[in-house]
Order: sequence, then structure tokens, then C-alpha cells
Amino acid sequence: MPPAWFSRIRLAAGLRRLFLFSLVVLSFSPSPAQAKDLVFGYTPEVCDLIRTTDQADALAAYLSEQLGRRVVPRAFRSERNLHYWLDRFREVDLAVVSAGYLSRNGRGGLIPVAGYVRKSDGRDGQGMVVARRGFSPALFVRTGNALAGLSSGELLGVLDVLTFYRPGEKPDMVVRGTDEHGRTSRPANDNGTDLPAEVDVGLPRVVIDSPADRAVLNRTPRLVYDADGGDVDILLDGKKVGDVDEALKKLGDGLHRIVVRVRDERGQSAEDMVSFTLDRTPPQLVLLSPPEVSLESEPVIDWRCEGNGINVFLDGEAVQVAAKERLPSLSDGTHHLRLECVDAAGNIAWLEREFVIDTLPPVFTVAPLPATVGGGRLTVHGTREPGSFIDLVTVPGARVSEARYPAGDRWEIDVDGLENGHYFLVVSARDAHGNSGRLRFELQVERKAPRVRILAPAVGLTYDNTPLLQFQVERGKVRVLVDGEVVDKYSGMALDPLAPGEHVVRVEAVDDFGNRGYAECHLVIVESEPPPVRTDTGPWFELFSARLDRPLLENGSDRPLVLSIGPLSFPGETVYIEQWADSNGNGVADAGEQVIRTFRLVDGLASPSSLVPGDSDGVADGRIRAELSPRVLHDRMDGAKHYVLLIMAEHDLAEVAFRVATD
Repeated sequence: MPPAWFSRIRLAAGLRRLFLFSLVVLSFSPSPAQAKDLVFGYTPEVCDLIRTTDQADALAAYLSEQLGRRVVPRAFRSERNLHYWLDRFREVDLAVVSAGYLSRNGRGGLIPVAGYVRKSDGRDGQGMVVARRGFSPALFVRTGNALAGLSSGELLGVLDVLTFYRPGEKPDMVVRGTDEHGRTSRPANDNGTDLPAEVDVGLPRVVIDSPADRAVLNRTPRLVYDADGGDVDILLDGKKVGDVDEALKKLGDGLHRIVVRVRDERGQSAEDMVSFTLDRTPPQLVLLSPPEVSLESEPVIDWRCEGNGINVFLDGEAVQVAAKERLPSLSDGTHHLRLECVDAAGNIAWLEREFVIDTLPPVFTVAPLPATVGGGRLTVHGTREPGSFIDLVTVPGARVSEARYPAGDRWEIDVDGLENGHYFLVVSARDAHGNSGRLRFELQVERKAPRVRILAPAVGLTYDNTPLLQFQVERGKVRVLVDGEVVDKYSGMALDPLAPGEHVVRVEAVDDFGNRGYAECHLVIVESEPPPVRTDTGPWFELFSARLDRPLLENGSDRPLVLSIGPLSFPGETVYIEQWADSNGNGVADAGEQVIRTFRLVDGLASPSSLVPGDSDGVADGRIRAELSPRVLHDRMDGAKHYVLLIMAEHDLAEVAFRVATD
């Protein structure tokens, strides 16, 4: 009687044969096994060990009982597909593959467990039970023992197997008799038919030990293999070679394949195949950062490497840093960086670079600036660090020149067009590496035009057509103009002859800051003959006086001040007037105060111009009434508010004061 487990398996197999065959064989999507199950793969109708689902179920049930682990059979469409799931995906633990497939593809990660002898013909079976790489050694041994020790006639009959044997071994034979040629025989099947005892139950064997399959090498490999059972042929990249070592030396970089094939005297063959990549080219290594000069103390390091690993050495010390990470904090100065890149073949590429850490701004100085500048032009200068560049932040409304570097470490920048007010000047310096520094200064600009005073000729009417020119200039270069034309005259020189009529004498001064000051004198050359000069002194008048029609001159008003003088010593008398700046406001021309301008009035001479005062009634009656224009009295006085008119006649003098309203 067959064992109970065997009857149950046959009954279950009959019920689910249709379902499993369509699900596994046609769709090749078997039901997933539990994680603890072992998977036994096979290809139906390809290998002569398992041709049906019943055979797969029977063998899986037996192995489950022997191994103490559930073994699940799984059918595959092709042996190549089975090979992938067994070797690459490792989803299959045990499998049966044909000898032809083993011969064509080599071992390829398939570990032989057991061969078998077919019961029906007594010949060695055309297949092999194999295990995947990484299969448990204990289970591997137990599987081999379970198959080699299989004695159940029912199971062997289902599988059509006479016996299983371990790789490289031959099964024990029971000799029954001899044939007509004298050869021994053994029972081959249950009906008593005798078969020859000279049954080859072992395939030739060959295993390539070196180079390893899928190895990546950077030097010529050495072929090492173990083969028995017949003649050996070696194929390198599909071509048969004799001197293997010489052929390997001539290989270029790239993918190569070695096949070692052995054939015994009965025509049975086996082969093993390995592929390897020969790569003797160092990997490409490019350092992307840090740059040659870094403005950061912890610069980012980055590289591009084709290898599998890289070592970084900073100033001779190994550092653990990944690409796009920051290096440890470094001091200012030069540092040395070395990178070593190793590829899968062991080739090494390396590069070295020196880079500079520069985090300090450039050193520069600015010469002290005056707290107050009296003009709109200024030259800023100082010293600088070699190789640095100086800039001046643009000042609104001003013109800033490019920096000049006259010699050595000196620099200069011109600023022009400054108006009165408070300024902040910012001087910046940039070194060759891009670091920058700034210095900030305050500056007060108070522009003052040079003070100019014309002392002669006097404002008024004169018979002298070559009057004397006298003036005082506070500072700057002087230019004299008569009626808008520049003349080559200096103070103390007589003017060239002037035609009768009104004339304007102008004296200009320009200082080093570009401030411009000037004064003008309006005079009229009288064409008539002057009165005869009196030799007698005439009487002294006790009532001689001078007065203004009002003491206040409105700012911006065109209304003149009216000056009345008299009585004079005699009709036609000439009167000279000096206008003084009354600094202390006491109404008197004091020593130390300045004469601003002079006037000349003649009794009886009227003026044709509002800017040239004269005797308005035009009658020589011993009295003078003159209208003084505000434009003449208060033009360009730089904030003066109080004035004194010192009136000097032939025998007497008088003072009158007035002031200018501020609003």
C-alpha cells in the first residue's frame, strides 16, 4: 500500500490540475508562496524529470516532508525565465533544468544538487536538480540527502527515475546477468527487462574559478578552471583559442566572455561561462569647487567622479566630506586639496589643487578731510593695499571722477559740484579676490564767494574819461571787465579812455574751490566841460547835514532810498560817499569795518541811469538830492544787514545809517 500522504497528493492533484496548469503554465503568474515556503521551479515538457503537474506536486510533497519546510512547485514559461527568477531575483530556491541549458549557459549561479537516471531507458537523465546561490547550506545538504536516499517505488515510478545521485558520482548498480557480448546487465524497470550495466550516469564537469563571473578588472585576468570527463575547448569572445594567456593579454577594454567546454568520449558535454569587464582607464575626476580663491572660511567642495568611491585629503589630512558639503573651517591663506577616485575595476584617478582662503577686507586709508569745505570741489586721497581698487559712492548732485593711482599705493578721487550742506562720503575698496571694505566720513560744505570791493572809480558821474581803477580781492584769480569786455588792468591802473555815457566796470575773482565773487561799478562819463575849480574856500555852513528818507530798505524792493545833502559850501560842489558795512550795528563807521563801495555826486549833475546816482533836480543850488538803487546798495553783501553812508563834502562830513529788512 502506498503511504497515506502519497494518496492524498494524487487526489488533490487531480482536482486542481486544470486550475494550476492554466494559472501557472499559461499566465505564468503563480500564487505567491508564504515567506517561509521554499519554491521549486520547473519548465513543463522541457526537462524529462518533471513533465506534469502531478510529478511536480509529488516531488514537492516529498521534499516538504523531508526538509520540514513547505515546498511549493512553480511552473515557468522557459528555462531562461526560470534562470532569472532563480539567480537574479532569487524568488526560486530549487529547480530542475535540462542538461542542454546547462551546457549552453554554463553554471551561471546554478548550484547542482543531484542528477538522476531515467527508469524507462536506464540512461542518465537530461537534467539536473539545482539550488540558487545563497541557498541555506543546511537545506542544501538535506535536499541532496533526501533525493539520494529516495527509495519509494511509487514516487520513483511517478517521476520515472531509477535513482538520484550527487553530482560527480555514479549510482550503485545491481548486476543481474550478461548480454550476448558478455557485458553485465541490471534490471531497468519493473517488467524485468535487463539493460546494459555500462550506463553513464554522470555528465562531464567543468567549473571556472577565475575570473569571477561579472567581474570588473583593471589588469589582464588569469584563467583558472577545474574540468574532468574529456577534452577541453576554450572560447574567448566566441572564438576558440589555443594559448589562452597570450590571448587574454591582447584584450582591449570592454566586456568579454570566456567559455570552457568539456566533452567526454560518449559525446556528452558540459561547459561553464563567465563574463567580465576589462577596464584599465582611470575614471574621470573633475573638481568643481572650491574656486582658486574663496571668500568663505568654510567653502563648499564639489566634484564629478565616475568611480565608486572617493577620498579627500585637506592639507595632508583625510577628511570625511561628501560632494556639495562644506569643508571644515579654514584659516586665511593657501591650502592644499587632493582627491582620489577609485572605480569598480580598481583604477585610481587623482588631482591636486591649491586654493586661497581670503575673508579679510583690503587695508586702505583716507587722508583726513576738513570738517568744513569752503567750495564745491574736493580731492579725496589716501593709500591702498597693493592690487586693490578704490571707489567713492556717488554723492547726489555732485560729479565724482574715476580713481587715479599716481604712484605706489596712493590714490586720488575728485569730487566737484558740491552745494552748501551736510554730506556723508563713503569710500570703498575692493581687493583682487572680491573682498570689500568701507570708510564713512561726514563733510560740511559752506561755499563762500571771494569778497571783491571796487574803491575807484566811484559810482556816479565824472568828467574824467580815464578814471583810476582801484579794488580789493579777498582771494582767487582776478579778471577785470569794462562793459563786458575783458581788459588787462590791475588795481592802481587807469582805465583806457571811455566814451561819454554810462559804463560798467566789473571785477571778478574765482577761488580754488570754484567759488566766484564779483563787484560792479556803474559810472557815467559826462561830456560837458567841468566847472572851473574854485580857489576860495567859501563859507562854512553850520547847517550842513545828510539824511535818508527812511532808515529801512525792504528786501527785494525796487524802491530807492532818497539821500538829501546840504547846504553845501558852494553850488556845483562834488561830494564823495563811502558805503561801510556796519558790523556792530551802532550806526557809525568804525575802524576795522569794511568799505564796500564809493559814490561820487556833483551838485547840479543829473544821471541818465537808475544805477548811477546823481543830483535829481539837475540844478547847482548848493543842495543834492540823489536816489540810491537797492540793487546798488545791497548787491552780493553776503548777509550784511546794517550799513553806514559816510558823506564827505568840501568842508564837512556826515554819517547816515540804514538797515536791510530780512523778510
